[in-house]
Amino acid sequence: MNYFSNNKAQGTIEYLVIISVIVVIALALVTFLLAQGDTAQEISKSSDKASNVIGKGGISVTGSVTSSSGDTVISLKNNSGETLTITNLSATNEQGKESSLDYNEDVLPGYEIPLILVDTNLACPCIDGKPTTCKIKITFVGSSGLVKTETLTIKSDSCVQTINYFTLNYTAGTGGSIIGNTTQKILPGKNGSTVTAQPNEGYVFSEWSDGSTNPTRKETNVDKNNTITAEFKLNVECTLDEDCENESLICNNNICVPKEDGTINYPWIITNCIELQNINEYLDGNYILGNDIDCTDTINWNDGKGFRPIGNLYKTAGFKGNFDGKNYKIKNLYINTQGPLDGRITGLFSINEISGKIKNIELVDVNITGTQIVGGLTGQNSGLINNINITGRVKAIDSTSIVGGITGKNTGIIHSVSSNNITQGEEVVGGIAGWNSNNGEIYHTYSFGITNGTNSVGGIVGHNTDGAKIYSVFNNGTTTGISGIGGIVGWNSAHTHNVYFNGTVIGENTVGGIAGINYSSISKSYSIGNVNGIEKIGGIIGENGVESDPSSNTTFLNCFSNALVTGDNFTGGLIGKNNVEVVIFNSYWDQNLTGQNNCYYKETSLWETTYYYEGDFDCIPTNNQAQEYYGTNGTTKINNDGNWTSIDNNYPLLKWQTE
Repeated sequence: MNYFSNNKAQGTIEYLVIISVIVVIALALVTFLLAQGDTAQEISKSSDKASNVIGKGGISVTGSVTSSSGDTVISLKNNSGETLTITNLSATNEQGKESSLDYNEDVLPGYEIPLILVDTNLACPCIDGKPTTCKIKITFVGSSGLVKTETLTIKSDSCVQTINYFTLNYTAGTGGSIIGNTTQKILPGKNGSTVTAQPNEGYVFSEWSDGSTNPTRKETNVDKNNTITAEFKLNVECTLDEDCENESLICNNNICVPKEDGTINYPWIITNCIELQNINEYLDGNYILGNDIDCTDTINWNDGKGFRPIGNLYKTAGFKGNFDGKNYKIKNLYINTQGPLDGRITGLFSINEISGKIKNIELVDVNITGTQIVGGLTGQNSGLINNINITGRVKAIDSTSIVGGITGKNTGIIHSVSSNNITQGEEVVGGIAGWNSNNGEIYHTYSFGITNGTNSVGGIVGHNTDGAKIYSVFNNGTTTGISGIGGIVGWNSAHTHNVYFNGTVIGENTVGGIAGINYSSISKSYSIGNVNGIEKIGGIIGENGVESDPSSNTTFLNCFSNALVTGDNFTGGLIGKNNVEVVIFNSYWDQNLTGQNNCYYKETSLWETTYYYEGDFDCIPTNNQAQEYYGTNGTTKINNDGNWTSIDNNYPLLKWQTE
């Protein structure tokens, strides 16, 4: 009996202990859930009303707030019984304007998460400080692998001035890529989303730029903007080429490296300035840049002469291959070829032959000095130059030199390039090319730098002649010299159209917003900068035609200028001094802004169809044809003409400028 009684008592105690444990666990669980409720309330505190909770299965919106700068914080709640991964969030308004951003965010069942959707001012703007209604699409993946998209209608609870957040940027070095959202907008103190450094074949992950060695990472408690780079290295585990398991890789000193034989399929990979210099050994090879290159030390090379230009300096041979910079940078290149034995054609590439192709390079802070034919990228180009950007200083020292920010002399094709150089020389100086001739073409190019010389100085080209073409170019820099100074071209006797000048031109004589001296036809040209000189100064052309050959003629079609023209003698709204028979058709200038009452200065009466207008667009023709062309209010034809697309603040706008 006593034994039985003792066992019963013991069982009662064990039962009570179990009950107590259950109670403790329950209390802990309640406390945990309440805490989560507080957290959710804090996350979605931008909303105090339930009208914004629009449930549709797995996901609902519990609140949102939009800033005047166009960013929106949207709080999402997981109403399902499984973990959901948000992969995309987009917003669209009734006009179809959309803002979209990819994510990789996990949301536990019953939990909320705030996501930032940037640039929603197109889709869900604040108008007069009040939010507007738009539709959002949420794409998510369940733990079962099912992909689903919910479409919800929301209206932000409020509009605020700004939403403070931090930006995380993830970049990949040579040999790999990033899996996940590489640009993340994170609220202060919140967590980012997971990213993974993924090596290419033949490479392995090394480390992140902050020293972390785990290829997968997720930032927590974010408190600052940060850019983090994944670094990779070549896979060293090989003894035979077959070990690399990729036909584009070979085993070199137990390292799998890309196969390089200079062919188009397996180009040589340039990774430093010494390898760049060695291109001189194989001028017909194929090359790519494998990374940014710092050439700072070239100032100490070759007894102070620096980097030796690629190709022959004496015009007997040049580069005939393919060079693709892969949009990497070459920094701080130094070249100084001033000696009599140093050659006369200077640039990173001395000569680019007809078969040569050079593309996708950014040259940063170059310092290049040569004697006769000098350019930042090539001394002379007969091939293709595409997608080049250059900054720094390019200078030629001979009195008969030809110098350009990109190339000294061009007989090939140059397109999609920009120059922000200081380009200096004597004769024939251009922000892009010194001399453009022999059917050379320059288009889709931009110059923002300083171009300085003596004669034939242009913001884009110094001398344009012999069947060459310049079109779709823009200059917003400063061009200075003495004679033949133009915002686009200094001395022009070839094709020029679709050109735009919005900089400053300073000279003494024959100075124009488009061309200093012109012997050809110019069309669809726009000049709105400042043109300064002493004589023969014009908003478009400084001097037009050869004074000794008045039988020659030129044509100006669809040109416009409101450039301020300042000079003492022979000045005009379009042309400073005209020497030949000229047809000026459908071209305009602003009397008030140019400061010029006449289209051009002329000493004899020549046949013309010239029109101009004042600020109120009151067309005043030089003959009766204007009234017939424009109608009574001066706007009929210009609005219907295929070359002019609109009137912008009372100024005509050429169609190509909006394309």
